[in-house]
Amino acid sequence: MSLDIALIAIGFLLASTLGAYLLAAYGGARSQSLILVLALFAGTGALLATGTIEMAGRYGFSVVLALFAFTMVFLFSPLIFYPIRRLNEIIRFASLVDFLTFRFRGRAIAVIACSSLIIVTMPLFLAQFLALSSVHDFLFEDDKWLFRLNDFAVIMLINWSAIKQGMARSLRWVMAAAGFLLLLALATSALISVESIFGSIGEMNQWVVSSGQRLIVQRMDSSYSLFVIFLAASFALPINFSIVISEHISDDQVYVSAWGYPLLMLLASITIFPLLWSGIAVQSSSPLQDYLFAIPALVQHPIAAGLGAASIVLVSIALLCNLSTMLAKMVLNSFILPTKALHQQPHLSRWINLRLLAVSAGLIIAGALLNHIVKARSITDLYLVGFAGLAHLTPGMLASIYLPNINRTGVI
Repeated sequence: MSLDIALIAIGFLLASTLGAYLLAAYGGARSQSLILVLALFAGTGALLATGTIEMAGRYGFSVVLALFAFTMVFLFSPLIFYPIRRLNEIIRFASLVDFLTFRFRGRAIAVIACSSLIIVTMPLFLAQFLALSSVHDFLFEDDKWLFRLNDFAVIMLINWSAIKQGMARSLRWVMAAAGFLLLLALATSALISVESIFGSIGEMNQWVVSSGQRLIVQRMDSSYSLFVIFLAASFALPINFSIVISEHISDDQVYVSAWGYPLLMLLASITIFPLLWSGIAVQSSSPLQDYLFAIPALVQHPIAAGLGAASIVLVSIALLCNLSTMLAKMVLNSFILPTKALHQQPHLSRWINLRLLAVSAGLIIAGALLNHIVKARSITDLYLVGFAGLAHLTPGMLASIYLPNINRTGVI
């Protein structure tokens, strides 16, 4: 059955990426807004695909507040991002590091901000590798290293294409394909799991009450902490900053994203608890973070299992591509370009592109090596660590906008 699921997953991967590419290439203004919302939706990566089910088991309904807080990035855009966007019309900012360097004028702030972003996003790298490993372990028993090498080759191919054609716009359709596939997988897996295990939603509700799960998931003791961490992290996440600022999206797209992004997240949140309860009811031996594909496979639905596995693979690869290329551009601007005499460099564009590819490959390899050294088994833990680190960068962003007297030393 694993071979059937693997073939189905490959089919879904090809169909979704082809569909998103055609929509991005030949669609109109409305399709661009849809692609933007789906790309933002996929920005959480493996957290939404796998980690939220584990978070629901730990923190109950607090996970819904956390996800809603993460989507409030556009609600606060007039206060935080609009001033930067107006300035971006004159001075282009590729990243948060560029903005902080422009505001506080010094290489020290560039080096420290870039190093901090690399450190705090590395747990997000590890989370994607852990999600990919879970799918590989489920689908393939032998020669799993071949599939890991295949993932690396695919990531490098996408990165090279994005670097040559413009990173932000080239990667957006990949993120959109991942977002669409993830939303479809969550809905399909939840529906099939409920019907196969409980019979109907009404019977599931009766089981939730009789088993005591209704009281268990009503825990809200961690809601404040999760809300603050996810809200603050959403502003400093490189993907959100890049989409809202450096891509210079239109005001109409900002308006659509302000309600479309939270709506997609709300729809995705509806599926989390049925998947959790289905796994608990059937006493699945799989980890909670594997329920998206493990539960449909357990109830003999290979199409839903393949769809879930494909969504996890695509959303993890898309986020790895996005993070590695964005961080590579920050490293180039902060560490490499200031020390080079660029006017003496022939074929400057090709020279820069090759170094971007080399740095992005180095980041991917570093994450893969750390994944073998750090024996982490919880995607939720990795995301909480990474988001807590990103939350520490948001005060510097706010200070740079609203505190004109603050200096470089204070931000550092």
